[in-house]
Amino acid sequence: MMALLCVVSGMAQRQTESIKKEIQFEKTDTNNVFYLNNINGEIKVEGYSGNTILIEARKTISAKTEDRIQKGLKEISVEVIDRYDTMIVYMKGPCGDFVMRTRNKGNNGRKHWNYNWNNCHEQYDFQIDYIIKVPYIMNLVLSTINDGDVEVKGVSGSLEVNNINGAIALSGIENRVKVHTINGDVDLNFNKNPTIDSDFYTLNGDINANFKPGLSADMSFKSFNGEFYTNLTGIEQLPVKLEKSIASNKRGISFKLDSKLVMRARTGGVYLDFETFNGDVFVKENN
Repeated sequence: MMALLCVVSGMAQRQTESIKKEIQFEKTDTNNVFYLNNINGEIKVEGYSGNTILIEARKTISAKTEDRIQKGLKEISVEVIDRYDTMIVYMKGPCGDFVMRTRNKGNNGRKHWNYNWNNCHEQYDFQIDYIIKVPYIMNLVLSTINDGDVEVKGVSGSLEVNNINGAIALSGIENRVKVHTINGDVDLNFNKNPTIDSDFYTLNGDINANFKPGLSADMSFKSFNGEFYTNLTGIEQLPVKLEKSIASNKRGISFKLDSKLVMRARTGGVYLDFETFNGDVFVKENN
């Protein structure tokens, strides 16, 4: 289903196309992963009781002529890769391919899906905003770069969320969480206290983490211009970690002090890593 809307503003024109897709795994499994890689636009995901992934994508093309808008509508599309236990949704465009790449050199390099972008200059601007419903137990890997926040509600699987110029907000969390953004706040609301190690990072923004009463965890904190605040009682500071390695200059063994503040809440346990550069961290227990 598609619906087109054209808006004229000064010399620029904008046209929007609504796209709906339904995708489903061949076999329902707790290890299934839904992977969404966006470039420009927001992502909103909500868990529900069904087995089908319901996708609504709003594609917006802006340009100074109608011909260029039509060119953008034709060239920019939403595509799906079915890898049996992993469903991958990505934006297809004229500037490159979406391929499996190795993050680090060597045999131990981690492979991941990403854009092989050639930095071409389109004659139009594009944006895709997503509203998605997934099964409650789904594991998610989500990313966007510009012009949008990432929001996830009520998904009990593991969450890996990346943004560049936008915030990240996760609620109803019950599993492993890894979040990373550059310019934006990170808001976390746990449905139950975590039992799996997680880490949270923003360069320019605050981290607001809300847990249930009785949190027992080891927490680390690092920031250049930020502070750590909490309403947890009985926090104990742990000794600074000393890292040992073989010096590259062949002078022997080198030692390095970890620059992170490490704290233990109650009896400790799960490891929660908080890091900012220009932002504060707020860790709270709420009913």
